[in-house]
Parts: sequence; C-alpha cells; structure tokens
Amino acid sequence: MDNLGPYRPKFKNEPVSLVLNQGYMVTEACRLLDVCETTLRRWVNEYRTHGNGIQ
Repeated sequence: MDNLGPYRPKFKNEPVSLVLNQGYMVTEACRLLDVCETTLRRWVNEYRTHGNGIQ
C-alpha cells in the first residue's frame, strides 16, 4: 500500500471545501460525510499549511 493512507486527496477536498469554502462547522461536515472529526480537522490544517496540496 502507498503512503497516502485510506483516503485519496481528491476525496479529502470535498469535506475540506465544506468547512473552508461553504461555512460548515467541522462537526456538521463530519456528520454529513461520515468522516471522523479528528481526521477532518487534520485535513483542514494540512490544507491551510500546504494549500491545494493535501497529502
């Protein structure tokens, strides 16, 4: 298995976009997409640090 983990960057962009671009709270986006809150917070921080290059 590669080092991208179970989620691909393309998948990560949707929940991150809900939070950063559409004004959803992290908890709301997590419920909608069934993603762990800790995971989504990490993705949002990665986006803020690396821009579009979510790893």
